[in-house]
Amino acid sequence: MTVIKQCNNYIVTGGADSRVTVWKITDLISDYIVRSQPYAVFSNHTLPVTDIVVSAGLDDDAIICSSSEDSTIRCYSLVSKQLLTTFVLPQKVTSLASDPSFRALYAGLQNGTIRVINLYNADPSSHVLEAVGGLGKVITLKPDLNNDESIACIQSESADKNKSKEGNAITKTIVNIDGTTIICGDMSGYVFIVDIRTKQIQRKLKTLSGPVSQILLFNAICDDKKLTRDVKDKRIIRDIPILKRVVVNSEIIGKHEITKRLGHLESTAERFDVDEFINTVQSQQKCFENTGKSEIISISGSNASTATKLGETAELKKQLEQMGASFSTLKSKYEELYKEYATIANK
Repeated sequence: MTVIKQCNNYIVTGGADSRVTVWKITDLISDYIVRSQPYAVFSNHTLPVTDIVVSAGLDDDAIICSSSEDSTIRCYSLVSKQLLTTFVLPQKVTSLASDPSFRALYAGLQNGTIRVINLYNADPSSHVLEAVGGLGKVITLKPDLNNDESIACIQSESADKNKSKEGNAITKTIVNIDGTTIICGDMSGYVFIVDIRTKQIQRKLKTLSGPVSQILLFNAICDDKKLTRDVKDKRIIRDIPILKRVVVNSEIIGKHEITKRLGHLESTAERFDVDEFINTVQSQQKCFENTGKSEIISISGSNASTATKLGETAELKKQLEQMGASFSTLKSKYEELYKEYATIANK
């Protein structure tokens, strides 16, 4: 076994047999399972596995990325157990790290450089970020001669005359919590702290006697009292350094003074006129004011019109009674005809 990583409820291992194996933690610690079986086995690599990274988040969206000495990085889906993307690099991949948000992969190569692999690219037409690869796609990365997409972590030639190509190999890489700094170690024991954006080495730690096998980052809790001047503990390293003072002659300062006459400065802000505001409100109020008068006029009908309406009502009632009598006659005749029809039909 060359590498082991933990992913929520799973453990992912890689070995010299070029296989990546995923185990369920519940199966490994269960008292009822005598011999647990792996959850998934990926055997796409042809040479030993050098490193593994797993995306943070839920198991349904987890992605496993493994690097190998066969110069490839393979990305797998934890749920579907399928190969998503294969990155082919020009050098052997000796270590692997990922961005905390899983936006990029940082592959440590045998020649002492770290190759930056962006997992999202902007579409040229729509300018929308799209995921790179997927569906078993193979992406071949060309050699980066100008270090446009690489971070060089190699000492000067004078200091590394006795250093072989194998000694330049990056053995371990890790990214800090905000994704701005990467810490890497190589075969010769060098440990570098590199700024990802500028690709510049910020600091070089004390050289170790052997190859760097592991790098761990811890969150340090700083006490505010230790940053005050009253503290006498000399072991405390203050974050804010003491700035140097520069004494300048008054004659030199006078040469840098520029005199310019400025006119009368008037305030560009408009003053609030109360009278004008009141007049404006009054004019607006007139638009909504109802100046008309309302009167209630009662109209009483004449006796003649009332008598006419009563006569029309009586006539309508008479017609309604006649129609009712006619309907009753028709109904009785219909019943007699129906009885005769029923008698004939039964014969």
